[in-house]
Amino acid sequence: MAASGTVAIDMHCHVFSPSAKTLMDKHYAAEEILTPDRDPYMFYAHPASMAVDNENIPSLVPKMVDLKPREADMDSTRVDIQIVSPVPIQFYYWADPELGNELARVQNDDVSQLVAGNPDRFAAMGTLPMQDAAASVAEMRRAVKELDIRAFILSTNVDGVELSDERFDPIYAEAVKLDVPLFLHPFGFTDGARLRPFFMHNCVGQPLEEQIAITHLIFGGVLDRHPDIKICIAHGGGYFPYYAGRMDHSWEYRPELRDKISRPPSEYLSQLYYDTVVFRPDQLEYLVNMVGVDRVMMGTDYPFDMQEFEPVAFVESATKFGDAERKKILGGTVAGIMGIG
Repeated sequence: MAASGTVAIDMHCHVFSPSAKTLMDKHYAAEEILTPDRDPYMFYAHPASMAVDNENIPSLVPKMVDLKPREADMDSTRVDIQIVSPVPIQFYYWADPELGNELARVQNDDVSQLVAGNPDRFAAMGTLPMQDAAASVAEMRRAVKELDIRAFILSTNVDGVELSDERFDPIYAEAVKLDVPLFLHPFGFTDGARLRPFFMHNCVGQPLEEQIAITHLIFGGVLDRHPDIKICIAHGGGYFPYYAGRMDHSWEYRPELRDKISRPPSEYLSQLYYDTVVFRPDQLEYLVNMVGVDRVMMGTDYPFDMQEFEPVAFVESATKFGDAERKKILGGTVAGIMGIG
């Protein structure tokens, strides 16, 4: 447990659904999936990065399909609770709507069953068949009411459609009605041809995806149409919070940017939530200063090698935070918005 009796909650962890893989294997061969529009992360990965990923698979699999092996890691890093979500490789938004709905259902069933074995240490985040808004609304209701799902993970775009598209408004409205957060997590970068070397498809491309997604949410009017929605952006919000001044300047001097919003874009940043996966304490301090301490929640990206390995110690290393601020970041805020504890 973190200092001062604070319950430390990691809101950014992943699991893999064997049921969804079995279902996909019935419909598609592996080579049919590895295309830039279906699997940009793997498609744009450099062979050197692919080799490292393949080397990591044997150590990852036991922790991706069973939560028991995680507990020693959680104990050693003082993490009390993990909120586990389906891994982005299993979004499958490009599948036909009927199959997409079935895939979302089996993933939600799997993650719910995983956490049921130890509800004191784990809670579930689900997924949605975003290619079908009506099916997403129905699955959201089922998952919340029958499976005790606390939030839903979404990609930063849906098979090439931006999240600002009004077809998704019924999903956002239902999330507000059910009072469940949405967690935006990219799956590679959708146009990553230049990002193959040096692991850039991940370390540069994913924060760029988050920048683009936030831009669409703000300038596309989503946060005005749904002011009470709770959306968390992975990896500290990507690049947007750290270069918001340019967006404000553009909004001030370019009339086409004021078509749907009447406030500077930086003012919308405090309507969103962010995890702490930024790796530098001064960057975390900047993020909190920009968006407010009530908007930042501890996360890791467990169990991948891009995780923050010592999340509690990382938050504690930010010297500008007092005990009350650390308590919110370590678990207080996420417990409040996801009904934990």
